Amino acid sequence: MAVRIAHFSDLHVTADPRDIAWHELLSKRFVGWLNLKLSGRHAAMLDAVKIARAFVEDIQELSPDHVLFTGDVTGLSLPSEFECARATLETLVEARNTTGIPGNHDVYLGRAAREDYFGRWFGEWLETDLQRSQLPGSLQESYPWPLVRLIGDEVAIICLRDSRPTPFHDSSGLVSEVQMRAAEHVLDNIVGDRVKILALHYGLRRPNGARDGYFHRLRNDEEVLDLAERKNVTLLVHGHIHHRAVHVAGDLSPVAMANPGPLAYTKDARAYHIYTVNNGHVGVEARHFDEASGTFIAWPEASQCLKAGD
Repeated sequence: MAVRIAHFSDLHVTADPRDIAWHELLSKRFVGWLNLKLSGRHAAMLDAVKIARAFVEDIQELSPDHVLFTGDVTGLSLPSEFECARATLETLVEARNTTGIPGNHDVYLGRAAREDYFGRWFGEWLETDLQRSQLPGSLQESYPWPLVRLIGDEVAIICLRDSRPTPFHDSSGLVSEVQMRAAEHVLDNIVGDRVKILALHYGLRRPNGARDGYFHRLRNDEEVLDLAERKNVTLLVHGHIHHRAVHVAGDLSPVAMANPGPLAYTKDARAYHIYTVNNGHVGVEARHFDEASGTFIAWPEASQCLKAGD
């Protein structure tokens, strides 16, 4: 029986720069605030809540088996942004069939990471089907990461925590060494011969197949890609890079990759993906926001098939 997984990323619910208190800007947020003000980024994200509501309605109508979010629910890790995003996506939180991981904008400051803002508002998305006891003792410090979700009898989603607070000039990520070893154990011993979908926030390749820029990339991107290739991961999905792209295995990457792009960014397609897994094959369908109707509609020309093991 086919399994359908909806994947969205980079919602970026962002506070109006005019409404951010000055004391909130005595940090890296000042850099983000300047970016919002000077680059037009805030204007490009202005309709995030409206588009997120249309997305939730579309998901309710299509009723996929699982929903996957790959980070950046907020713009500056402000509590007000998390609160707004939670209220907007409440239906997906309550449904309990959504898995989500934080992006770099969700841990923009050390405080947001230490106090686990993402977990406070979206803790239900961090559920895992893996038990701590299933990891060897030397790897249990990584728990609950990687998150493992077993969908039906055929699919395993393995989510890596790769976002971290960084200095002013840096928006790079990293998967810790212990989490890498835990992921290898999961892929070897837990998920069996299921179709393996590896999810992270950071992209390992840009749309043209090149590595991302040094201060924007996953620092151990090549190690993660090598792990995915060695362990026969069928599909690697991510966000972070604000350009929708799908790579078939062997076409610029040894592992098939899919990035739906930012859900609500006017400078890109405002799209999400649906992956249909059936007998080891994965089909990628795209849906994008239609301004005229205010709804998400099918985008046939952006859809394609990926075959496990290609």
